[in-house]
Amino acid sequence: MRIYLKGYYGYKNFGDELLLFGVIEEIFSRYKVEELIIEVGNTDRIQERQKKYQNFLNDFYSTRGVWIDREKIKYFCPEEYFNKQHQIFQKMPKKWNMYLNIILGNHPFKDSFKIFGGGEVIDESRDFPHNGWNILLLYMKTILKGNFALWWGLGSQKKLLTKRLTNILVKKAKYLLLREEHSLHICQYILWKMSKKIEQYHDFSFNLIEYWQSKEKNTTKDSILINLSPSLDLKKRNSIKWEVKGNNIIYFPCDLNFDTKTIKEHGINGEKKDIFIWTNYTLNEIFETLSQCKKGIGSRLHFLYCLQKIWKNITPISSNSKITYNL
Repeated sequence: MRIYLKGYYGYKNFGDELLLFGVIEEIFSRYKVEELIIEVGNTDRIQERQKKYQNFLNDFYSTRGVWIDREKIKYFCPEEYFNKQHQIFQKMPKKWNMYLNIILGNHPFKDSFKIFGGGEVIDESRDFPHNGWNILLLYMKTILKGNFALWWGLGSQKKLLTKRLTNILVKKAKYLLLREEHSLHICQYILWKMSKKIEQYHDFSFNLIEYWQSKEKNTTKDSILINLSPSLDLKKRNSIKWEVKGNNIIYFPCDLNFDTKTIKEHGINGEKKDIFIWTNYTLNEIFETLSQCKKGIGSRLHFLYCLQKIWKNITPISSNSKITYNL
């Protein structure tokens, strides 16, 4: 089976990297894979990360009893591809050139079975079309044929257009694998008269974290890890100043494209900012840093999720609904 995986991969986002390696495990355990094409934001970056993680991942997959044939995995960046092969208008921005090519049917993997997800596929907090409409608008033919599966979580469903989009994708999907009860209940409500395979799973990073926990050494240090992202709730951030006063603080920017700026603007108490740049480390070293703190305070889901699963105290300071749904 030829599978095309589309999520938010290869963009210097820690949570999505964990999801990716968990999704790869799940794909190879469920399907007879002939080729797995993974859409990424930057092919060189994700290959470099996988190389750095290779020993940890080899042990993880072996422990899970899943054979991952890396010769069958290919990384594909549509923006890089279309701007080399199909430049429709010379002065058109790269991203819009990519969108137009996909809409016109020039995608080299347009007939492959698609898996959308890992994380939130539909999220009202994002700007259009990244709030979920990009799936329908760019892959209309795939959606109409039902040649896809949704391995996802759902954000809030307050807007009418969001509910309609969810309704279309859920009803057309060949298979649904849902990571938490909020998404499960929404999909069950939509499909209550339809006979369709639907399964509640767990967060795709869970097996990876559980594997680390099984080999973890208990060496807690006197430090507090803090993550600040654009979804930061400033009132909550101000309310925890007393918790961190006098402690050794290490900032953990999960998304290096966005969180580092937020940390510099909204760091607590104006202290010197010791920032942990996780891309410089192996996965084993990253988990060691997480496991050695005495507490985590943050606004990114997978920063908090990892700490919670290894039994650390956490304080969410986010306005994002997915924190509520997944913790």
